[in-house]
Amino acid sequence: MHLERATDPATFVDDVSLTLVANEAGHGLLLGLLGAGRADPPPTWAYAALVRDGRDVVAVALRTDDKLVLSRAAPDAIALIAADALAGNSAAEVRALVGPPESVRAFAVASGRAWRTSMRQGVYTAHAVVPPTDVPGRRRVATAADRDTLIAWSQAFHAEALGERPAADVVAPGIDARVAAGAMHLWDVDGTPVAAAAAAGPTPNAIRVNFVYTPPDRRGRGYASALVASLTQRLLDEGRAFVFLHTDLANPVSNRVYERIGYRRAAEFEMLVPD
Repeated sequence: MHLERATDPATFVDDVSLTLVANEAGHGLLLGLLGAGRADPPPTWAYAALVRDGRDVVAVALRTDDKLVLSRAAPDAIALIAADALAGNSAAEVRALVGPPESVRAFAVASGRAWRTSMRQGVYTAHAVVPPTDVPGRRRVATAADRDTLIAWSQAFHAEALGERPAADVVAPGIDARVAAGAMHLWDVDGTPVAAAAAAGPTPNAIRVNFVYTPPDRRGRGYASALVASLTQRLLDEGRAFVFLHTDLANPVSNRVYERIGYRRAAEFEMLVPD
């Protein structure tokens, strides 16, 4: 068993895709970050490595910022990644581990460092949609005119999910890119946006829904569930085999909302941060 660092992005994507697509829902985040579902060249990464057992790829790791995303893998393969990803000055750059619980825990043990669980996530998939009824409004694609609203919502979203409110200029590039790509969607009631959701990270056969947000004063009216249902149906109609999203398992209310519109839990993720 040996580790290989990525040297050419396109070759790396080709090398790992077969292994990851075998569990596409569980590895959807990795596949999306790798750009495995896009026709254009894959992006660059701060760190990317695979582990082979003979010729077979048995583990994959990717870091785009300070989060190291891991595939499902055996502890000995994860130990090789831990030794390499934390070598030298790289240890200070890894501020979170994300992936299947058994993988991130094996990494934590192999690292010799103290980590704690920051979030447990459910990976939910939908192959068909059960749309809610009697929710006023309609889905529309966000435009540049919605920029200020979406930036404020993005700041609030991060504050609620991660406990930190980023500056407007930090979240603005991501909002601008999503709007320009036609990936950001809004639920609109009488000309007023009341909820948001985005399509992101296409994989070979699926795509992820994220940035699901409703302002506090608009919650409890079904806007987000109607938006996600409508967006999911559109993505399925475009030819995706399924649509997936990540949820906070500490929020059973939102999980039940997704289940009511057709999503089912397919895997679990865990995020660890240094203790």
